[in-house]
Amino acid sequence: MLGLSLPNTIDVVVVSYGGVGTTLLMKHLARFRKLNDPDDTDGWKHLTVPPVTRRRDVRFIYVFGDPVDAAVSLFRRDYQRWQSMKLQRFHPHPPGPIAPSVSLAEYASLGVDRFQFERHFDNWSARYLVRPTLFLRYEKMWEQLDQVAEFLALPPGAFDDFPPQRPRQASVQQMDETTRAQLNAMYGALSARLSQWPDASVRGASGAPFSRYLRAYPPLLLRDLFTDPTGRVRQRLRGRFPRLAGWLFGLARTARGRRPG
Repeated sequence: MLGLSLPNTIDVVVVSYGGVGTTLLMKHLARFRKLNDPDDTDGWKHLTVPPVTRRRDVRFIYVFGDPVDAAVSLFRRDYQRWQSMKLQRFHPHPPGPIAPSVSLAEYASLGVDRFQFERHFDNWSARYLVRPTLFLRYEKMWEQLDQVAEFLALPPGAFDDFPPQRPRQASVQQMDETTRAQLNAMYGALSARLSQWPDASVRGASGAPFSRYLRAYPPLLLRDLFTDPTGRVRQRLRGRFPRLAGWLFGLARTARGRRPG
């Protein structure tokens, strides 16, 4: 869990489930604000839950888009295996990553969402939402740049040289009807949900106290305590949050005593 602690060097976190143009936006914003790495070398770009921070001035941007187009994009760039691994992090019962040899048509025919797009969206939009987060639809991003600039308090003209919108290289229109229908069956419900969301909207409380994390994150905290054979998580937790550590250790002992066998 302590691996979810956001460094103080980051002022803005841009995140998505992938395949929705996140890198383009991040590279532009990095000229004005201290962001997580657009190439995801720091592991924040596709994190399945919001990172923990005591700072109330940190801003989050969550980019979402049509999940069928996202899946097609990830396969086109041969990112499917690594992306499915990233998006299953903290999953209580992960379905397992996509095998490197699996094609998009084969993936669609199996009917199992190994990207876990909906879970990722729900974690950020509801289950673990704490800090102010701008939810931004990729397909309408170019029409919402003023709202992005306002949310981040960017200087005037910050998006004057933002790259123009181009047609997606990966499109469901370019695949056979069977694969398209199978992907729509897999992601149709999520697509319908996302179509009801505004193209840009801010959610989360700017003045939310740090204690709100304690209500949202106990399952993840307990999981780290149960799977910490070296004791490093316990040691770091005691050193940084002694009162929280005492409460969690007691909760973990109680939960362990109730486990069968």
